[in-house]
Amino acid sequence: MLLKSSSTTTNPYDNSFISIFVLSGDFPQLGRSELISILESNDIHYDIVDENSRIIILSFVNYKNYYEDLFKRIAYCNYFGTLLFTYDINSSNLHPHANSITYLKNYQTFSVRKINVSTKLDNTYESIIGGLIKNLTPHLNVDLTSPDVSLIACKFNNLLLIFSNHLISSEPRWINRRPRARPFFLPFAIHPKLSRALVNLCRLNPGQILLDPFCGTGSIGIESCLLNVHFIGIDISKKICFGAQRNFTHFNLENSNIIHADSLNIPLSSIDGIVTDFPYGRSTIKKFSDNVKFMDKFFDISSRLLNSGSYIVFMSPKDWPEYNFSGYCLIDKHEIYIHSNLTRVIRVIRKL
Repeated sequence: MLLKSSSTTTNPYDNSFISIFVLSGDFPQLGRSELISILESNDIHYDIVDENSRIIILSFVNYKNYYEDLFKRIAYCNYFGTLLFTYDINSSNLHPHANSITYLKNYQTFSVRKINVSTKLDNTYESIIGGLIKNLTPHLNVDLTSPDVSLIACKFNNLLLIFSNHLISSEPRWINRRPRARPFFLPFAIHPKLSRALVNLCRLNPGQILLDPFCGTGSIGIESCLLNVHFIGIDISKKICFGAQRNFTHFNLENSNIIHADSLNIPLSSIDGIVTDFPYGRSTIKKFSDNVKFMDKFFDISSRLLNSGSYIVFMSPKDWPEYNFSGYCLIDKHEIYIHSNLTRVIRVIRKL
């Protein structure tokens, strides 16, 4: 293979600051929705340059360093980073992106690691790209053990995208907060990865107030508090309220309030958003002859608590009937397969 590097060939992505997002293999569309929600809630202007089922390429006119902390919130995203080079597989050309050489001048050593996203890449691409980058930046030395900067290469159409590595989603990230690792556990508790995604979809920022009117063990609230979003949880069971509080204390989370109350008679005047997993099959819903009457009551109460433009994110079983959200606009919908007898549907609605 003929190896070439070029700083003059036109780069199709060389018009502005470009970020690459590699979504996780489980529920990548949920990761996409998380990303868009975070961008919208922080009034970040962006353009989608291109995308497929696992990779999103965004351009920013005025990128800020604090965006990185925002993007690290995303649950269903494995990597993100700044685009530095594109490698044309057909022509074997390496194209530096804007400011890539300047970016790498801050480091002495680097490594290149390929990741397989839908398509398996040959391992030789790591050394090929590493050699071409070394030609463009002679001051850099390859260090595969502990490099100053680690670069990721992944395939997108006929290009390899080479970007700075921000690993943000791996199993150790969640393991200490998984339901069975908490002092108080119930079988129906939501995994922290999914809980984090639900909170992100609600488009709340630090200091705002999130309500989970069926809080259970506090899965949603734990992720909310870790994002500095104040949390109010309600449950009709005293035992569950006590257990949820134990979980918040275990993680040293103080920006939470657990209330023992009927979730359909909420003792609050206003909140900024609602995220919940409807307690299907439990006593709260059994007060009503069908799920539609339950939802009528729930959304009537919610409309009194929320301002126009606020969001409700909720999960319910797939076999529940479709509901006419009067006074709300359906923004997003995802199906999450749990097991053979249960598929949950996530809906994101906005109050008109």
